[in-house]
Amino acid sequence: MITPEIRVQIRRYFYAEHWKIGTIAQALNVHPDTVRRAIEVERFQHAEPLRPSIVDPYLPFVREMLEQHPHLRATLLYQMIRDRGYSGSVEQLRRAVARLRPQPHEAFLRLQVFRAEQAQVDWACFGSVMVGRARRQLSCFVMTLSWSRALYLEFFFDQTTENFLRGHVRAFQDWSGAPRVILYDNLKSAVLERRGNQIHFNPRLLELAGHYHFAPRPCQVRAGNQKGRVERAIRYVRDSFWAGRVFTTLAECNRQALAWRDEVAHLYFSIHNAEQQDHTIMYVRTKPNRLLIRHSEKVVAHGLVEHFKQLWQPVISKRRSILLPCRNVTIEDELWAELRAECEDRLDSISATEKKSDLLNAIIPRVGSEPTDREQGTATATSNTKSGA
Repeated sequence: MITPEIRVQIRRYFYAEHWKIGTIAQALNVHPDTVRRAIEVERFQHAEPLRPSIVDPYLPFVREMLEQHPHLRATLLYQMIRDRGYSGSVEQLRRAVARLRPQPHEAFLRLQVFRAEQAQVDWACFGSVMVGRARRQLSCFVMTLSWSRALYLEFFFDQTTENFLRGHVRAFQDWSGAPRVILYDNLKSAVLERRGNQIHFNPRLLELAGHYHFAPRPCQVRAGNQKGRVERAIRYVRDSFWAGRVFTTLAECNRQALAWRDEVAHLYFSIHNAEQQDHTIMYVRTKPNRLLIRHSEKVVAHGLVEHFKQLWQPVISKRRSILLPCRNVTIEDELWAELRAECEDRLDSISATEKKSDLLNAIIPRVGSEPTDREQGTATATSNTKSGA
């Protein structure tokens, strides 16, 4: 039972302010059925039938014509029924046509994917922040796996191609693998030009895809619903993580984002796939039989492809993408040119008994990796031979 004061307030909100029933119930902290009883909604459900209209005898003809030609204009229908004896106004006919015209509804198919088959990627804008005395735009790179909804996010101060590729690399490192297909919209970091189904991909994205063995695939133009899972993930990031968040540096913001991802986002139960029910996203993501493509263990150096025990990843520079060890190693252009010249000279003089891997093992340690036991043994044997000679 509600008090007379609340009943008066409910009726004023509904009839004078034109609030909806749900809005009134939320504002006054009452049940929607209580609001319906207070405004006597039953009166609207037993309304008297409308009076007959002058256009009623012509409605079967109008309905038939609209079924055959859904975009037929009301003015043309007016001329057609006027020849059949209609004496009313065109406004009455327009109101009838608005009720009878069939409304097209676009059909959508639910996206079904296999495990580790597809990921979706997009940028999200989060306004601007103050960095010192400058104001910088803040963007978030978001990648989500379509089957398990596993999420990776990282904030950047721009949406350059370097940060776009850097987000891919760090997502693959975080997941210890890569999906087989990655879905994008038509941003310039992925698609340089598109004419129908003829797509010119960004060469740097193709280089990254060739290294991690995934297939880039763009959505149709102005069809954001085709990558709805990453769009929904971005909305979840805005509502659950970003709202009310306080940070002082970009690194701290990214640390908070990954902590929120592990402690909140990945602990929700999945309701999108019957096979995942009763399992958290974290459980699905870390299952032993996951099918993500593992990181490549190949290093490419001027035509030589050899296997190493150490994982390799691309390090993005402004003028090229090169493959370096997984440590934070920086190569200057002069050092790279020196290594290339030395590699070519050694290739010219290499004998048939030597292995190309020995050549690479002799050169690669110069860029920051520690020599293995085999390399140390080879170097010791070489020095002993020279000293004996």
